[in-house]
Amino acid sequence: LVKSSISINALNQIAFGELVFKNSPSEEIFDKLEVFYGVEIDRSQCRCRLKNVSGDYSRASLGAALNALAFINKVTWEMEGSKIILKQANHY
Repeated sequence: LVKSSISINALNQIAFGELVFKNSPSEEIFDKLEVFYGVEIDRSQCRCRLKNVSGDYSRASLGAALNALAFINKVTWEMEGSKIILKQANHY
Protein backbone atom coordinates (compact mmCIF):
# COMPACT_ATOMS: atom_id res chain seq x y z
CA LEU A 1 0.00 0.00 0.00
CA VAL A 2 1.52 3.29 -1.13
CA LYS A 3 0.22 6.53 0.30
CA SER A 4 1.04 9.95 -1.03
CA SER A 5 1.18 13.17 0.91
CA ILE A 6 -1.36 15.94 0.58
CA SER A 7 -0.43 19.56 1.11
CA ILE A 8 -1.78 21.59 4.03
CA ASN A 9 -3.54 23.84 1.51
CA ALA A 10 -5.28 20.83 -0.03
CA LEU A 11 -6.33 19.59 3.42
CA ASN A 12 -7.76 23.03 4.22
CA GLN A 13 -9.75 22.98 0.98
CA ILE A 14 -11.09 19.53 1.81
CA ALA A 15 -12.00 20.66 5.33
CA PHE A 16 -14.13 23.43 3.82
CA GLY A 17 -15.74 21.01 1.37
CA GLU A 18 -13.92 22.34 -1.67
CA LEU A 19 -12.93 19.93 -4.42
CA VAL A 20 -11.92 22.34 -7.17
CA PHE A 21 -9.17 21.39 -9.61
CA LYS A 22 -7.37 23.36 -12.30
CA ASN A 23 -5.36 21.19 -14.68
CA SER A 24 -4.59 18.87 -11.76
CA PRO A 25 -3.15 15.38 -12.24
CA SER A 26 -5.82 12.72 -11.79
CA GLU A 27 -3.56 11.04 -9.20
CA GLU A 28 -3.81 14.17 -7.03
CA ILE A 29 -7.58 14.23 -7.46
CA PHE A 30 -7.90 10.57 -6.46
CA ASP A 31 -5.75 11.28 -3.37
CA LYS A 32 -8.08 14.11 -2.35
CA LEU A 33 -11.18 12.00 -2.99
CA GLU A 34 -9.76 9.34 -0.67
CA VAL A 35 -9.46 11.87 2.16
CA PHE A 36 -12.74 13.67 1.40
CA TYR A 37 -14.88 10.52 1.22
CA GLY A 38 -12.88 8.23 3.51
CA VAL A 39 -12.27 5.56 0.89
CA GLU A 40 -9.26 3.86 -0.63
CA ILE A 41 -8.84 4.17 -4.39
CA ASP A 42 -6.78 1.26 -5.70
CA ARG A 43 -5.09 2.19 -8.98
CA SER A 44 -2.85 -0.87 -9.17
CA GLN A 45 -5.00 -2.56 -11.83
CA CYS A 46 -5.16 0.54 -13.98
CA ARG A 47 -2.29 0.44 -16.43
CA CYS A 48 -3.16 3.69 -18.13
CA ARG A 49 -1.78 7.17 -18.40
CA LEU A 50 -4.04 9.37 -16.27
CA LYS A 51 -4.83 12.85 -17.57
CA ASN A 52 -4.87 16.26 -15.95
CA VAL A 53 -8.36 17.46 -15.09
CA SER A 54 -10.12 20.74 -14.32
CA GLY A 55 -13.47 20.91 -12.60
CA ASP A 56 -15.46 21.60 -9.47
CA TYR A 57 -16.53 18.43 -7.67
CA SER A 58 -17.44 20.19 -4.39
CA ARG A 59 -21.11 19.28 -4.65
CA ALA A 60 -20.68 16.03 -6.56
CA SER A 61 -21.32 12.66 -5.00
CA LEU A 62 -18.43 10.23 -4.92
CA GLY A 63 -20.07 8.24 -7.72
CA ALA A 64 -20.55 11.33 -9.90
CA ALA A 65 -16.93 12.42 -9.41
CA LEU A 66 -15.65 8.92 -10.17
CA ASN A 67 -17.86 8.63 -13.25
CA ALA A 68 -16.49 11.92 -14.62
CA LEU A 69 -12.89 10.97 -13.92
CA ALA A 70 -13.42 7.49 -15.35
CA PHE A 71 -14.84 8.94 -18.56
CA ILE A 72 -11.96 11.42 -18.94
CA ASN A 73 -9.31 8.76 -18.25
CA LYS A 74 -11.02 5.90 -20.10
CA VAL A 75 -11.14 3.66 -17.04
CA THR A 76 -13.87 1.85 -15.13
CA TRP A 77 -14.38 1.62 -11.40
CA GLU A 78 -16.11 -0.67 -8.96
CA MET A 79 -16.67 -0.41 -5.24
CA GLU A 80 -15.90 -3.17 -2.75
CA GLY A 81 -16.83 -1.96 0.73
CA SER A 82 -14.91 1.27 1.28
CA LYS A 83 -12.42 0.45 -1.48
CA ILE A 84 -12.69 1.73 -5.05
CA ILE A 85 -10.88 -0.28 -7.72
CA LEU A 86 -9.92 1.43 -10.98
CA LYS A 87 -9.42 -0.73 -14.06
CA GLN A 88 -8.51 -0.10 -17.66
CA ALA A 89 -11.70 0.11 -19.71
CA ASN A 90 -11.96 -2.48 -22.48
CA HIS A 91 -14.42 -0.56 -24.62
CA TYR A 92 -12.28 2.50 -25.47
